Amino acid sequence: MNNEISYNDVALFENIKEADLDKLLVCIRSFKKEFKKGQTIYMETDNIPYVGIVSCPNACGFHAQIATNLFHLLGTKNQKFLNKIEVLSKGSIREKLLAYISQLAQEQNIKYVNSPLSRVALAEYLSVNRSAMIRELSKMRDDGIIDFDKDTFIVKEINKSKVPSLP
Repeated sequence: MNNEISYNDVALFENIKEADLDKLLVCIRSFKKEFKKGQTIYMETDNIPYVGIVSCPNACGFHAQIATNLFHLLGTKNQKFLNKIEVLSKGSIREKLLAYISQLAQEQNIKYVNSPLSRVALAEYLSVNRSAMIRELSKMRDDGIIDFDKDTFIVKEINKSKVPSLP
């Protein structure tokens, strides 16, 4: 059974033709190394002299594409970190939930918002107790702020007196 990931499935190599990908991998002196389950790949203190994309003296078009892909991936990851900081900076579980659901609503641009996280994963993401989070979700539904079914949320009209410190 082949468990190898296809380069076509890796966002870093998006929009790079198969023929160019082979040239690129040779050009950047890539190599494949296999590890056994549980084997340490690198220690934090190890000196790793060859990670990432090295510049190439050839001005190959696919190098520009891989650099574009890399910056896009970094930007996306950075935006996710900023979103998480925004959510975690809220003081209460209710505020954290509203910030998270609001971000999803903006990303998805629809009234019915689907969360990719289970309740356990959402509690971990929000750095809150799962039981307390579920209680707060129920209170928010009782207060008419949101409605939900499994991992789908609906944001209703927000009564600012029930949601402390919203602008």
